[in-house]
Amino acid sequence: MLVTLAQISLGSSAGLSMGWAINVKLFNSIYYLGLGRLVTFSAILTIFDSFPYQRSSPAKTRSSHICYRRAGTLKTFSMKCKKFLSIPVLAVFLLMGFVYYITVFVFIEDWVGLQSSAGSLNALIFTFMASLCVFSFFVCVVTDPGHVPSSYAPDVEGTGGSDQESDKNGEQLKQCDKCHAFKPPRAHHCRVCGRCVLRMDHHCIWINNCVGFWNYKAFFTLVLYATIGSIYSTVMLISCAFQMDFTGRLALKVFYIFCGAPTVALSSTLATLLGWHVYLITHNMTTIEYYEGTRAAWLARKSGLNYRHPFDVSAYKNITSVLGSNMLKWFCPTAVSHLRDGINFPTSHDS
Repeated sequence: MLVTLAQISLGSSAGLSMGWAINVKLFNSIYYLGLGRLVTFSAILTIFDSFPYQRSSPAKTRSSHICYRRAGTLKTFSMKCKKFLSIPVLAVFLLMGFVYYITVFVFIEDWVGLQSSAGSLNALIFTFMASLCVFSFFVCVVTDPGHVPSSYAPDVEGTGGSDQESDKNGEQLKQCDKCHAFKPPRAHHCRVCGRCVLRMDHHCIWINNCVGFWNYKAFFTLVLYATIGSIYSTVMLISCAFQMDFTGRLALKVFYIFCGAPTVALSSTLATLLGWHVYLITHNMTTIEYYEGTRAAWLARKSGLNYRHPFDVSAYKNITSVLGSNMLKWFCPTAVSHLRDGINFPTSHDS
């Protein structure tokens, strides 16, 4: 009966809209589910007023847009959190925890003791470095490396003249075979992510993300802090080992070898990786561009020509293009205000 009254009341109104019809269908669904007996006529009007398909005022429209934006933000946040649900990412967390524990609670404790001033100072320094490493790791994982805008089109105006201008802009005329769209200079398609990434360096399984334009600085600071922390841990290990007396304590010796071997291996690996990326930054290259440049240089030598990386302007400009002009912010992974659009880059032809 309540449904009949509602339909009669609505039917007598001029200008019945689609929103009202949807509201009636909604109420009928509620009623047939067995809740109709508990709904009063005033509750019906409340449902009509709150239903998003009804004729709404500008204030309610703005409120709906805010809700949609919040829903989009929550979806983005959820997608970023899912990146941490990866075996390599969890393995990195376990490795960080392992190195931190043995450094602070084994090496420093056995060397000078955590209760001493020297032990407390060393533990504080190492904790600070570990915190910076974890923070950089989080930034690497959650930061989008940069995608090519859907509206991107190469600017080839005025390049039909000389061959030199055509060579200079030839990088802009690349088209992705997978995305079937133009891609800007230094962008490459990632088979894992399934899209083109701006200034792509490589896809790193340990951060479950690509290393690209927007998170390359965070990746570099991650490698830097991880290298410093692992070397610090190795120094603590060596200092403690020289002080310990392993005579007749085979189990303790095996334990130190078990803990020290991965620490030393990690230090050497990270130090090599850090040196590699320092080289890339000073030459304004990515890992992909290095291998492409090696092949291009080989082909140029066969033709009797010289090859120079087009984006290598100078050592200082190369460094500031990645880390920024403010040296106080060089080692902050989130200080990326100096970065532009990731599409246009200065070249050696410009100077």
